[in-house]
Amino acid sequence: MSLNINQKLGLLPSEILIDKKIINSNIRGVYGIFSCDKNKKNKHCHYIGRAADIRSRFFDVGGHFNNFILGNTSNKQMSMKITENIIKDILKGGKLVKIEVIKEVPYQFDNYYRDMQRLAYEEYKIIEEYQVKNEALHQLPEGNWIKPCKWQKLKNINRM
Repeated sequence: MSLNINQKLGLLPSEILIDKKIINSNIRGVYGIFSCDKNKKNKHCHYIGRAADIRSRFFDVGGHFNNFILGNTSNKQMSMKITENIIKDILKGGKLVKIEVIKEVPYQFDNYYRDMQRLAYEEYKIIEEYQVKNEALHQLPEGNWIKPCKWQKLKNINRM
């Protein structure tokens, strides 16, 4: 039995605050994982990522919240990802975790390779902006792209 988004949200610690845009829609773009005080001040960026669908990146099987949803959050967990460790460390420090969309990067459907490059470029620019401020320093931009056939299907759907 698969859980819906609301059921998955209910399994996360209450100190994890998620941008409503992520919960309510499929957004292609750049996101950030931030910490902040309980009064939601003193925000600090720990991680910048990109995704063809940010909600899926967090909530699907293998996503950033996978082990939180399954209850596998011990330090001995072999499948713990860097993002999960960042979130755990923020929570251990008594701070809130804020997951936010930083920039939406919609498909333009002019050229597959250009569309993929646009997303990577925006991620690189945003990482640089935060790293200049001494934030998000322990990461390198990387990730998975959608396959050309899926991109073509999306292109065809959006032309209708």
